[in-house]
Amino acid sequence: MTNCPLIMALIAAYVPANGNELEFFALMNSRIMGAPDWLMSDRYDIDARIGESDRAAWQQPATRKAMLRTMLQTLLAERCRLAVHRETKDKPVFTLVVGKDGPKLKAAESTVQAAILAKHPRAVPVPGDGGLIGPGQTPGSVELYGVPMGTLALVLTQPAGLPVVDKTGLTGKYDVKLEMIEQGPPAADGTLDPGPSVFTVVQGQLGLKLEPAKDKVETLVIDHVERPSEN
Repeated sequence: MTNCPLIMALIAAYVPANGNELEFFALMNSRIMGAPDWLMSDRYDIDARIGESDRAAWQQPATRKAMLRTMLQTLLAERCRLAVHRETKDKPVFTLVVGKDGPKLKAAESTVQAAILAKHPRAVPVPGDGGLIGPGQTPGSVELYGVPMGTLALVLTQPAGLPVVDKTGLTGKYDVKLEMIEQGPPAADGTLDPGPSVFTVVQGQLGLKLEPAKDKVETLVIDHVERPSEN
């Protein structure tokens, strides 16, 4: 890690088994409690090496992520005296449901990553349930390829400002275009039209709806952390 705030290392180390890095980045302030300001502002380089005895396991994709989590947890505990615990509470969320006129979704042309990348080389995998995400053809827009509804809900988390939980009942995989920013011409006073809200986009473009609700949300609580010791 280069020029990285330690909060990023903490997220990589402690995202819960039923959680997702993307959601934690999107909702950092509400999913992580007790983080001091310096944890998000001070930047560090982390230059780590894999021991020879662990090299074979590290080269296996199936074990690498778990190994990285364990190693980062050990590093943060040793160098920052980090202690954390998890709490699960009922918190406000949005549920993603089908609108009254039905969904306006396009079935995925392909769910094979290599085939998607061949057609959309700027796309990158979305953590979690799968699929890829890339920039749209207009400023501020994004396109999703071969995604289930769980991934769409995850992507909507950041603009919605709360966790989004899929309750559509839709089990397919889809190609989705989200025109999140559609600014109009400047007004007479020079202000810009901010464009439609995520709620308008979801309903108008996708035939879906975001409804306020409550659901169990897991939060990571920092009990103790210190600035890292010197090398």
